Amino acid sequence: MMSSGRFLTPLHLQDVDGQQWILLTPLVYRTRAWRLITVPAGFETDFASIPRGLWNILPKHGRQDKAAVLHDYLYVHNGVTRAEADALFREAMEAEGVGRVARNAMYLGVRIGGGRTWDRYRAAEHTT
Repeated sequence: MMSSGRFLTPLHLQDVDGQQWILLTPLVYRTRAWRLITVPAGFETDFASIPRGLWNILPKHGRQDKAAVLHDYLYVHNGVTRAEADALFREAMEAEGVGRVARNAMYLGVRIGGGRTWDRYRAAEHTT
């Protein structure tokens, strides 16, 4: 039986430079399928990569913050496919109460614009 996804811990961050934030405590998410994903303390994030011109419509910070940190982590630390990472982003936004229109717009944004970032992280895996 599928349940709702849910964050099991609060989000505790420290601003590094106004663009990057560092996770101070682990962020734990339980997926609908009851899989636990832990974003470790020390992980750096830039939250949702929403172009500045769209911030009035889709703010860079808000209810989607935890989902954005999870999504950044899934892109950096490859353990799922890109489609799975993006789907978990949408699922986690729903769990946090992000409205359907905003949730779907941000999901479509990562599906359309996330490929370059995903590829950059995969290339870095092969050079280290």
